[in-house]
Amino acid sequence: MKKYNFGFAIRKLRTDRGIEQKEFAKMVGVSYSMLNMTENGKRNNPGSQQLARIADSLKITKQYIFDLAELAPENYKIE
Repeated sequence: MKKYNFGFAIRKLRTDRGIEQKEFAKMVGVSYSMLNMTENGKRNNPGSQQLARIADSLKITKQYIFDLAELAPENYKIE
C-alpha cells in the first residue's frame, strides 16, 4: 500500500465527504491558507488540538488522525 503524506490524506478524507476547503477550514478553526499549505505539504503537521478538531470534523477517531500524522500517541493527549 502506498504511503501518502498527511496533507494528501486530509484532502482525500475531506473531498470524499464533499467538504469544500474553505468550509473545512472554518470547521477546524484555521485559516484557508493554513489548511491549503497543510494539504499541499508546505506546512508541518498541525498540533494535537488542531488534529483533534480535524478528526471531529471528519468524523474519524483521534487515534486515526494521529496515525495519519505519524505521531507517537504518548506525546499527545487523546481525549
